[in-house]
Amino acid sequence: MIAWLRRWTLATRPGNAYVEFGLLCPFLVSTLGSVADFGLSIWARSVLTSAVSNGSQYAALAGPAAPGLAANVQSAVSKAVTPLTGVTVTITGPNCWCTSGTPVSMTPASPPGCTGVNCSVCASGNMPGTYVQISASYAYSPIMPFYAEFASTTLNETATVRLQ
Repeated sequence: MIAWLRRWTLATRPGNAYVEFGLLCPFLVSTLGSVADFGLSIWARSVLTSAVSNGSQYAALAGPAAPGLAANVQSAVSKAVTPLTGVTVTITGPNCWCTSGTPVSMTPASPPGCTGVNCSVCASGNMPGTYVQISASYAYSPIMPFYAEFASTTLNETATVRLQ
């Protein structure tokens, strides 16, 4: 009888599963939360990249002579990034820049603020090009507080477009 009672008490310990689950639950939640944070940050970067690409396409098609180019490009980027809130969009230009070297380095053409035909020749002897730079920044707020220790929570995308 004592042997049967001992087997019965050892075999039916419903509290074991609860204790094991309680010990593993924080690890499981943090792992699943980190995976979700990683996926959401990749999605946010994709949306930001797509928005900057839309602004670049608009700038390239509109050209340097389009009235209100900077405001229209900023509007195009802002409309394309609608799922995200708090995105900062900065448009620089259109300005004349001289390009040289590999990888390409850009220096402002002189005089500062010149556009098109009233810019001087670059040091390389080439004519400067008219460029617009589109930058977008988004502060991703993670689900898990320790995600910021492993990855940057500020997402930045930049594109420089030469206007014809």
